[in-house]
Amino acid sequence: MKYLFILNQQAGNARATAKLEAELRALREAQGLNYELCPTSTPEEAAHLIRRTCGNGGEVCVVACGGDGTFSGTVNVAAEFPGAAVALMPVGTGNDFVRNFACRDAFLDPSALPEGRIVEFDLLRCGDRLCTNMINIGFDCETAKQAAKLRRNPVMGEKLAYISGVAITLVRKPGVTVTASIDDEPHAEHQLLLIAIANGAFCGGGFRAAPRSCLDDGLMDVCMVNNVSRTRFLTLASCYRDGSYLEKKTAADVFNYRKCRRLDLQFPGMQSICVDGDIIEAEQLTVEVLPRAMRFVLPRGVEWKEAAVCDPACTL
Repeated sequence: MKYLFILNQQAGNARATAKLEAELRALREAQGLNYELCPTSTPEEAAHLIRRTCGNGGEVCVVACGGDGTFSGTVNVAAEFPGAAVALMPVGTGNDFVRNFACRDAFLDPSALPEGRIVEFDLLRCGDRLCTNMINIGFDCETAKQAAKLRRNPVMGEKLAYISGVAITLVRKPGVTVTASIDDEPHAEHQLLLIAIANGAFCGGGFRAAPRSCLDDGLMDVCMVNNVSRTRFLTLASCYRDGSYLEKKTAADVFNYRKCRRLDLQFPGMQSICVDGDIIEAEQLTVEVLPRAMRFVLPRGVEWKEAAVCDPACTL
């Protein structure tokens, strides 16, 4: 198998990215493995390199060295090629996808990758793109938009930008009016604070928005949060962050949590939607599960137990 490392020079800590590149070069020299290291500065450049390499045929492992956005972009291109697998070395900022695993340090050990194994995870199809981790609409999406603007200030660090984004969004508290249909159920209108549509469990740098999600159960997890007051929201923010809200009786009237295979959403106008950290605009959105459509390389030392397929009729 050939390993193509896509090194996103714009993601996360530049020093960490440079260190990773040096380690990979040393590993190639020591073991003689079939490696190609490709520093990139734009998604278009990365896509060209992936298509060029995978288009030659044979088995290729495309390793996204960056954050969740780099990984999502890599998967969207690699999925075009049946012989391609994907892997992740998380040197970005949020790094939410790898939070689904224990022993996350193994993802940063270059020597653990060639000794890993390929597993199959689900993907979410939303419009013309694939989602690896989570789709966020409403409060979480608006926070991501505000944080992205604040990061343009060179004195604003990642953590401060996100916290400031939360504060700005809380003041504005934009709601979401949506007509939704889950699987074959009738459409119903909702007034919401946010919607999280999940393949993985985490978003926003550690918020466990979908605590019962599983990457290979053939289902997506949908969390709809009613548009409560700022005061009520603040009392529930900590349990939304750690994912304990499903166990709190005092939150039962606020959170609606479901598993399903298809979700149809219609908005009264153009709506901002955050897909794996990227913002798109749409008046309607259909999300479907693609069971085990992603070939993912688990590094040595990272365990994963395959899930039994769940019954989407079960409301959590």
